[in-house]
Amino acid sequence: MQIKKIQVKDQAQKAIKYFTNGGKKNGGNKLTHKLNCYGIALKYIFIIRDMTYEDVAKILQTTPQNINHLVNRMGKDRFNEFFVDKLCDKLRIDSGYFIDLVNEIDNIMEG
Repeated sequence: MQIKKIQVKDQAQKAIKYFTNGGKKNGGNKLTHKLNCYGIALKYIFIIRDMTYEDVAKILQTTPQNINHLVNRMGKDRFNEFFVDKLCDKLRIDSGYFIDLVNEIDNIMEG
């Protein structure tokens, strides 16, 4: 159990470092608002799986613009447990891992 916790913490630190590096990474515009922990976790998972917003949009049967809104603009309070479970199920993400990652990212960002 301890190893899993260390791995999640390491991944959370990598995700935060990658996505809060001045708000701009690998092109794109600097964000004008603060990222939330769910968006950072989702973007991290997309990166390690080599998925674009278009790839994710096909899986979720929506548009890349909606995926952009989901990860960059949607408020933390809108990610309720039912939405997260459905999202994890469709993206084939272990919901326990995802929640652990989100919580760790949130703890690091708050501290």
